Amino acid sequence: VVALPFVNEFRLGVRTTGVDSDSLRETIAEKFRGLYRQLCDKSVEIYGELPMIGMGHLTVGGDVKSDDSPLQVHMVGTIGGLPVSVFDERLRYMALGHIHRMLPVQTGDTREVWYSGTPIPVRFSEAKTDRKALVVTVDDRKTYHPETLTIPVSRELLEISGDFDSVNASVSTLTNSAPLPALLKITLEVEQFQATLASQLNDTLDRRFEGQDLRPLI
Repeated sequence: VVALPFVNEFRLGVRTTGVDSDSLRETIAEKFRGLYRQLCDKSVEIYGELPMIGMGHLTVGGDVKSDDSPLQVHMVGTIGGLPVSVFDERLRYMALGHIHRMLPVQTGDTREVWYSGTPIPVRFSEAKTDRKALVVTVDDRKTYHPETLTIPVSRELLEISGDFDSVNASVSTLTNSAPLPALLKITLEVEQFQATLASQLNDTLDRRFEGQDLRPLI
């Protein structure tokens, strides 16, 4: 496994000031090509011609939505995702991090490049899609076969919005089917702020889950 964590542009020897976006993108890409090449050379030197899996924490490809990742990585807001060519050809499978949803990257060849996504939703918007894991099998021909597995939900992230009466009614019938307490995000639509509304909703939750160890955290 050629494992590479996030590498800042500065550590790559790239200066980002006074450079146009096209030149900056190509410079960063070339630095990554050299870095992965060195790591693959070292892997062959130590272990011989074994199948290699690469890892990286960066943005590659163009099919990335703005809400897929929490922060910009390698100036992606300016230069876009880096090309797949930054990965050495000997890396026939790339396991990437940073993008929060499962996403295959189009390579144009037989290599497999995947973002597996986060194993749990880390934002409420991410709870709308199943969390998945990838199990990869390598055959005798060094061909990689990823299999998708759905990760069971251990904690629900629930959103309720509306005026107080509708939200309170929803809270009073709320269910919690996962093993851990749900996290509940409430958006109240009011004409005037009232400090007591949150405590009233908590009272409703206490009545709804009376005698139970598990209740949503509001």
